[in-house]
Amino acid sequence: METSSTSQKLLEAYARGQRDFYHWNLAGADLAEADLADIDLRGAVLHGVNLAGANLENAVFAGADMNDADLTEADLSDAVLAYASLKGANLHAADLSGADLEEANLTNADLTEATLQDAFLDGAELKHAHLDGADLTGASLEDTDLTGTDLSNAILSDESLNGAFWAGEEPHGQHAQPETDDVGE
Repeated sequence: METSSTSQKLLEAYARGQRDFYHWNLAGADLAEADLADIDLRGAVLHGVNLAGANLENAVFAGADMNDADLTEADLSDAVLAYASLKGANLHAADLSGADLEEANLTNADLTEATLQDAFLDGAELKHAHLDGADLTGASLEDTDLTGTDLSNAILSDESLNGAFWAGEEPHGQHAQPETDDVGE
């Protein structure tokens, strides 16, 4: 099935109220700026898909192949990306607040200036990922592989790195401390 035809079918079904699209093949599809909140694409093939600027709030991508996907400035707040593969994905300035990224593979992903506040990244692979300027305030990184990760200007508390590990090549870059609210002290 042609990618644009499949994309159109998904958008039409979504407009009719369908939310479950398990294991759909949308490789290379252009869904930029689409409003797909609450969609369920678990196990889907989304390799190289363009979801830049899309509203994917509360979406489910568990186990999906999202390698090389463009998710620039996408709203993935409270999304489930557990066990998804996002190798080489572009998540520049994406909102992943409260997202579940347990065991996700984000090797070489671009998370520059992404918001990952209160995200669950336990067991995730962030090898050589770019987190320059990312906000990881309150994120859980237990058993997360940060080998060679760029944490330049990343906002995280020292506690955020508790339980994270790296093999051989340490994460690099100076990270910033989260701003604190001194009101009432």
